[in-house]
Order: sequence, then structure tokens, then C-alpha cells
Amino acid sequence: MTNNPPTPAGNFSHVGNFTGYMQVVYDELTRRLPSPGRILDVPAGNGLLGVRLRERGHEVVQADINAERPDYVHADMEQPLPFADASFDTVMCLEGIEHVIAQAQLLAELARVARPGGLIVISTPNVSNLYSRLSFLFAGRFYQFDPRWFHIATPGAMIDKGHIAPLSLYHLGYLMAARGARLEHTTGDRYKKKALAPLAILLWPFVAWNERRVERALPAGMKSARALADGVYFNMQTYMSRSLVALFRKDGA
Repeated sequence: MTNNPPTPAGNFSHVGNFTGYMQVVYDELTRRLPSPGRILDVPAGNGLLGVRLRERGHEVVQADINAERPDYVHADMEQPLPFADASFDTVMCLEGIEHVIAQAQLLAELARVARPGGLIVISTPNVSNLYSRLSFLFAGRFYQFDPRWFHIATPGAMIDKGHIAPLSLYHLGYLMAARGARLEHTTGDRYKKKALAPLAILLWPFVAWNERRVERALPAGMKSARALADGVYFNMQTYMSRSLVALFRKDGA
């Protein structure tokens, strides 16, 4: 249960294509943003999603520790972001939260720079999918979180630490709710290991029953008023997709 290890960060992102999770986020924002707005993309990675969003008229500020493009704002996700409060209509953090030690601090920063009523979009490797659950059961680690790929940074060094910090949707929802942003919608990219479909179908009644029971007992503040009554924390996407995409709505106008 392995995949190719990430490379340490240098001047360029190790992701070179327009990925499935980028397409999912692009489609979600196209549906949800009726008019152009100001969007923060951190970490910006290869910048391709920002290019697509600019083509739709959005003002996109891209930030990262790398120098993939000359207009990137330098931003270390382990430090306060260099932006004013409530300065973006939409904030994106795609495949970034799992790379940082201070996850709660980063999430607080994402909420701080989003305007009241704005969207915060987070994607991360999905530790709740069936394949990742099996990986943890048999190998003691979630899929895409192999400790052999960790990189320890010396003080002040700017490197990609690797996938060091798995985060479940429940914990992500709690940390965001604590900063005044409620989960509104979840989706994901392609299903991981479609060969597991027969097992997934077999286990679905029990897993879905258990997850629904947990979801109904969650604090009310962990869901947006716009979210479905049940199923926003667990559905077929959270059960099967490789990357989880979660959309939060910041409290306010």
C-alpha cells in the first residue's frame, strides 16, 4: 500500500499536472461563485488552478514557499499569513494542511483572511476512505502517510516536510468550527482502488450506519446551516475518494 514519495521542496512543485482534486475544486467554485471575486490560493503549487480561475475573471493571489511563478507571494504555512483580516472572498488550501506541524494555527489563519460569509476550501489526502482504513488496519499507517517519506527541516529551512500530519474530516470540521467556519459540503476526486468495490458494497450498511450515528451526535456548530442534515461528514465520496475536498462557510454576512 504505497505510492511514489514526494520530493523535498525546492523552487518547483513536484505536482506538474492539473490534478483531479483541482478539477473538483474548479467545478465547485464555478457553481458557487456567481461573480468574480478575490481568491487566495495557498499553497499555490504549480499554479494551474489559479490560471483557470483567472480565465473566469477572478483575482487570484497565489502564495507558497516555492518560486514556481514570479508573481507568487512568499508565505510559510507554519507562520502567520502575510495578508490582512477578511481580505479574500474565497480561500483555498489544497493538499497543504497535511504538510504542516501547526495545523490549528494554519486553519485559524485561513479563517482570519477570509471575509465573513466567504468560502474556505480545503483538500487533503482522505484518511477516511476504505483503502486508507485498510492500510491503517494492516500497516499501522494511513495511505499516503508513510513515515519513510518524512523530511525534517533544520531551523529556518524551507522544505516540503512530506505528508506528516493526517487529519480526519471530523477533526478538520472541529478545528474550523472553533474559528467560526462551518462545514457546508464535502466531495472528492477519483475513487481509490475501484477493485475494492465489492468489499465496499458489502461493508457499506454497517459503516454508513455507524458514521451516520456519529454525525447526528456532532455539535451543531460543526455544520453550516446550508449543509445537508446528514451525510456531509460521511457519504460515498468520503468513503471512496483519494483526496477529500471540504468546503466551509465563514460565519457572517
